[in-house]
Amino acid sequence: METEEIVRKLDKIEIHTDQISLVSSPISELSTPLETPETKNDDDKYRFKIPLVTVDNQLLATLVEVSDVTPNEEKSDTDMNFTPIKEKQPHNYEEEMDCDTQEVKLPPIDFFIEKNVIELARSSWRGSTKNQRFLKGCLWSPDGTCLLTTVNGDGMHVFETPRDLYEAESISPDRPLDCLNSAVHIKEGGIVYDYCWFPFMNSNDPATCCWLATRQNEPIQLWDAYYGDLRCSYRGYNAVDEVESALSVAFSNDGCEVIGGYKKTLKVFKTDVPGRDYNSITIASPASALARNSEDNIIAVGSWSANITLLDLREPNYGDICQINQHRGGVTYLRFLYGRNQLISGARKDNLLMLWDLRRIAEPVLTGQFTRTVSTNQRIYFDISSDQNWLVSGDTSGIIHAWNLNDLSAVQEQTYSVHHDCCNGISIHPDKPILATSSGQHHFDLNDIMQCVPDNNQNGIKKPRENSLIIWWCGKTMSA
Repeated sequence: METEEIVRKLDKIEIHTDQISLVSSPISELSTPLETPETKNDDDKYRFKIPLVTVDNQLLATLVEVSDVTPNEEKSDTDMNFTPIKEKQPHNYEEEMDCDTQEVKLPPIDFFIEKNVIELARSSWRGSTKNQRFLKGCLWSPDGTCLLTTVNGDGMHVFETPRDLYEAESISPDRPLDCLNSAVHIKEGGIVYDYCWFPFMNSNDPATCCWLATRQNEPIQLWDAYYGDLRCSYRGYNAVDEVESALSVAFSNDGCEVIGGYKKTLKVFKTDVPGRDYNSITIASPASALARNSEDNIIAVGSWSANITLLDLREPNYGDICQINQHRGGVTYLRFLYGRNQLISGARKDNLLMLWDLRRIAEPVLTGQFTRTVSTNQRIYFDISSDQNWLVSGDTSGIIHAWNLNDLSAVQEQTYSVHHDCCNGISIHPDKPILATSSGQHHFDLNDIMQCVPDNNQNGIKKPRENSLIIWWCGKTMSA
């Protein structure tokens, strides 16, 4: 295909993806037919990278400028025989939702197609009455190579994904169980309130391998996932100029900003400017949970007052967009469905997960379909698969709940009993049908982590307490 034909077709097609960028500068720098780096000679004046993407069943090449133009030899637009590509326009996501054609879509992952899930790897902690080592959630890294968790009284741990799972399409039920060992262990004390990965974390680029954490009596801290070093701190101050701990923390979708949720304010830091330089936004209630939509302009702020506040970060001085007051307890976790105007919220001592449509916010879209058991005040995490087809959550009974979101008019639920204790954390691998779960809770009558105590719901039947991080396979299994 000739250069002029490629440019003319690209000029008419809008590709919605963050991974592909069109040339926005004039095409006057192009004077030779397209070439791949492999076929380029050393004396060439121009270099191009040509990623391929499927659009309407056709393979199109998109140009990515690498600025290798030889000095003093640039040509003007009048020297060219074709029209420059137009600059990329902002996305209109509402029109995109209503459109039947989807140019770029992540392939679906086959989750929960078997009756059982297979345990792949495990790590457990022992404790005592004074030092109870229960876990507090877990998060896969964006590239799927690492798993982050926090342990009460034992800091933060990073585990590596077992190597045989990187290319696995199916798993044998007889696969040996792996023992997980910490690749990085941050032995910092204090309660960890919240943590999150850098959104573009990639193990091949050490600069991106980091996560944010906020702890008791400490500022927001950025930790290195390679060596466990503290990279920098983002310090928020209260009205009397004292360092204040954030209750929740989040990156912006582009990774350029760090947002901390405090008792009376939201503080927005620039990621590349640590210290005490920030913009402050006043809020009415403590920010116990944060979530940003895919367009990165609206932030949802959960509160222990059982309400959710929506703020437009482009005009924060205009106040709240709206407030949602439907939960029975304090809001502990929030997640937006990517590419949709929908929000899912969960609260403490509230068995319902609620799905909200931001265009009709007065009532939740679904009120009784997403039910789990939450009988304590601790945060019970939930997660959404990368293809947006599955919602999963743990509960205080140690059960995994999985809901298929393909048909909201008849939501299908699958349950798996995986822990003897509270399943407080759950995270879906970004590329594989793999789950990670964490378990444990504070037991006031605990003398030893393996002491058996009566279960009131089972008429004296005893069961052990469990503080574990487990990786599960929930996809295809090999036939015997």
